[in-house]
Amino acid sequence: MQGERLQFTSSEPFTPKYVTSNLSQTSDPQGMYNTRVKGRLMLLENPTRDSRAKKELEQKRTIRKKEKERKKLGIIGKREAKEKGVWKFDESQAK
Repeated sequence: MQGERLQFTSSEPFTPKYVTSNLSQTSDPQGMYNTRVKGRLMLLENPTRDSRAKKELEQKRTIRKKEKERKKLGIIGKREAKEKGVWKFDESQAK
């Protein structure tokens, strides 16, 4: 029955026919379908979830990255500031 193609119609739904055809090696495929599959909600896809620890680690990394950027841009050393002339001002600005 492996090479045989299944024909589906609106009178015969896909799921019962598919399951019973794949369970043909069991003694009662229809009974197996009725007890284990019929009327149950089944997930057809199993999406992977990120663990809570992984999410926390990502948040910490982004916070550290932002802090590094802020430190890089905002705070400069005293020697660099003196060289760039941060504390220099015109005589007209002095009181």
